Parts: sequence; C-alpha cells; structure tokens
Amino acid sequence: MSTKQIKWAMFTITAIGNFIAMMDSSTVNLALYPMSVDLHVSMGEIQWVIIAYMLVLTVFLPFFGKLGDIFPKNKLYTLGFGLFAIGAFLNTTAKSFEFLIAYRCLEALGASVMLSNSQAIIAGIFKNERRGKALGLNGCIIAIGGMSGPALGGVLINYFGWHSIFYPS
Repeated sequence: MSTKQIKWAMFTITAIGNFIAMMDSSTVNLALYPMSVDLHVSMGEIQWVIIAYMLVLTVFLPFFGKLGDIFPKNKLYTLGFGLFAIGAFLNTTAKSFEFLIAYRCLEALGASVMLSNSQAIIAGIFKNERRGKALGLNGCIIAIGGMSGPALGGVLINYFGWHSIFYPS
C-alpha cells in the first residue's frame, strides 16, 4: 500500500467517525416522543437525552484536544471510537431513562475524543495544498452527517422502533 493510500485510509476512518458522531446527535431528535412514551417520562425530561449528549460533547472538547497535544492522537481517537461504540450499544439496551442518559453521556465522551482529535490527525497527515482539501472534505462530511440524521432516524424509528437509531452508530 502506497503512502498516499495509507493517508486516505486514515482520513476515511476519521471521517467515518466524525460522520457517525454528528449523525447520532441529530438522529435522536425524531425519537424523543417514542422514547418518552416507552420510558414513561415527560417531553421536558426526555429532552435531556439531547442536552446531556451535547453538553458532554462540548464541555470535553478542549480537554481532549489538550490530551491530543500530550498523547498520540491516533491512540486517543481509537479510544474515543471505542467509547462511542460501547455507549451506542448500551443505548440499545436502555430500559430506564436514567440508564439512557448515562449511556448517552458515555457515547458523547467518545464523540468528544473523536471530534477534538480528528482535525489534528488530518492536518498532521496531509501537507501543503492537500491539507485544505482534506480539512474541507472532512467539514463537508461532518455537515452531511448532521443533515442525514433526521432522515435516517425517521426510517429506523418507523420500521424498527427508537432503539434502532443507535445501531448504525
């Protein structure tokens, strides 16, 4: 495998993680009502499923960015991907509101690690004129992930129930 192929393979892995993290943040919006009915909580309470995710994601971005300056970014990114996947899997098993919030926080912690280090990984892989192209493409992929979440979420909720929105994650 050539150096160019390795760079684009690494880019693809980080871009997929970013896509999934952003898609997951917007997919949940459509599932709030079915979640509230199933978990027997009010619409005001169930909004914490979104708030907890975004709060943990945002608060820990600078922290994990700094850790990426100290420790190898690729190892942190891998850890974040693993935390995100574990949190997403646990979300599918959530039988109570409290567990769902806890699992969403774990998932958001993983997403925070991924998002805070992916740009630096991409910037470190690509040099000169390729860097702008790679960073711009990554930004597009992140935006597409956020936009595609509601459409995919609607299909999954309609056919498989609200737990299914965490399977693609």
